Amino acid sequence: VLRDGKNFKQYFGIQMPFSDLAITKDTAGSRYYANSGTIQFEAGESGHEISFKFNVPKTDVFEINIKPFRATSYGIYDIYIDDIKVKTLDFYGGSGASSNPEIIATMELTEGEHIITFKGIGKNENATNYKMGIIHLILFDEESLEVKNDLTLKDTQRDVWMYYGLTDTSHAHRDALNIGVHAYGLDLAPDLGYPEETGEQPNRMEWVSNTVSHNTVVVDKSKQNSIKGGTPLHFDDSEIVDVIDVDAKNAYDATNTENGMYRRTVAMIKVSDEISYAVDFFRVKGGNDHHYSFHGAEGPVTTEGLNLVPQVDENGNFVGSYAGKDVTYGVRPSNDSVPGWNYKGSGFHWLKNVERDDNPGNKFSIDWDIVDSRKVLTEEADIHLRLTMLGEFDDVAIMDGVPPKVVGNPASLKYMIAHRSGTDLSSIFTAVIEPYKDERYIESIDEVPVTVNGEVTTDDVKAVKVVLKDGRTDYIVSALNNEKVYTIDGKFQFKGFLGVYIEKDGKQVYGYVNDGTIIGDYIFEKPAAAKGIVKDFTKDLNISNKLVVEFSSEFDVE
Repeated sequence: VLRDGKNFKQYFGIQMPFSDLAITKDTAGSRYYANSGTIQFEAGESGHEISFKFNVPKTDVFEINIKPFRATSYGIYDIYIDDIKVKTLDFYGGSGASSNPEIIATMELTEGEHIITFKGIGKNENATNYKMGIIHLILFDEESLEVKNDLTLKDTQRDVWMYYGLTDTSHAHRDALNIGVHAYGLDLAPDLGYPEETGEQPNRMEWVSNTVSHNTVVVDKSKQNSIKGGTPLHFDDSEIVDVIDVDAKNAYDATNTENGMYRRTVAMIKVSDEISYAVDFFRVKGGNDHHYSFHGAEGPVTTEGLNLVPQVDENGNFVGSYAGKDVTYGVRPSNDSVPGWNYKGSGFHWLKNVERDDNPGNKFSIDWDIVDSRKVLTEEADIHLRLTMLGEFDDVAIMDGVPPKVVGNPASLKYMIAHRSGTDLSSIFTAVIEPYKDERYIESIDEVPVTVNGEVTTDDVKAVKVVLKDGRTDYIVSALNNEKVYTIDGKFQFKGFLGVYIEKDGKQVYGYVNDGTIIGDYIFEKPAAAKGIVKDFTKDLNISNKLVVEFSSEFDVE
């Protein structure tokens, strides 16, 4: 994960995880889920109850909150503090651990031990069971309430994450190098998550767990191989620039060759304490078809730089699917792999309402006007995710993909697929990922020329120029040959794997190089990298961890 920002409201009030509280009564049993911190009460019918003992450090009037876990199998409960009923709460829903805290009472609590009790009284007509999930008990005194209600304090956390782990288990998706984005308190590019049905159900095998439903690249219209994971090659977490670079060439047979490549480099660039954007360089070498798939969260999209033509019949109704005008949505074509667990096809027939541009230019943008589907935010906000792609493409399409039909999920998500084709194809999909609120902070985005000795190079290198509205200009450069000196946009020299050059008023004000030595006026005398062999590491679960490395040459650790 590449991350930045802080949640200035995270650590206030007296927060007590229910997992840390002693259970004084439990008529149905409970389970603890460490990944979300949830205590799940296992009630299978109405009438069961569970009680917890908590300690109050001082006598005071408190606003009492609980953070619930909401699920479709959860029921309705009366909540008591010291045998006084304070709230009836329906735990039914689909927001899970992202559920907002609930105020259950404002009352005086004396210093010492108290009991909170949850008594099941029924369930929503749509709920499948009578269970209940709780994560935190939070007490707010007058001082902490001022912090809670201070609208000037913000959560500025944001991130771009990449998955490169196991894809070879029954629950895994074939999603190597899939990325996602969080900003402004929302998941802006969500994974589809758990399927609506398990087993070898077609929607699961051909769509939900298939490569095309994820933010990654499909090679030769097929599902990725099952792999043990990719190999991280570069990672950094600096003040202005965060970088991750991962190779997963074994995801496809066509890329798993001596000259093949399936490698993604993502850099997150800090604009201010509240804002960052990301630049994506996805290199694919091998195969004859490359489809770069990307989707945002629920919300309408607008485009710039595309001339989209709807795939419709003579009456103007959408027909077919992304697999073709004559290929029915949700129905696997007979020549598309085989059904069930061994399905290896594209899954393109699970994308509908297709609009295409068969002759796109070398720059276009998609803007998702994000809807807070799960009602996570406490107030309405105008939040967007914008994707700007640079390069040559055969065609680009916008269409609808349907997530699993479970509570909380939207009816559909807008997908964008940029397609390139050719024999033994080599692609560098280059994109700028721009979360923003209310209005854009970026003025323009362009690819700029890279030269060596005055000639445009054919090397595996890309450079992107991002001009901000405040007058700052960023250049982001990615090169696989870090031994060669490149000239970027006729302006500055670069030698390294990844670089960020920032200028204002025509002068360089910042330079960053990963695995390199030169970026404009910034020249680093130290070696670009220290190389060696990992001899040992902390193998158990520990707060303090270490690597023991035997380096191949001496270097200054400072």
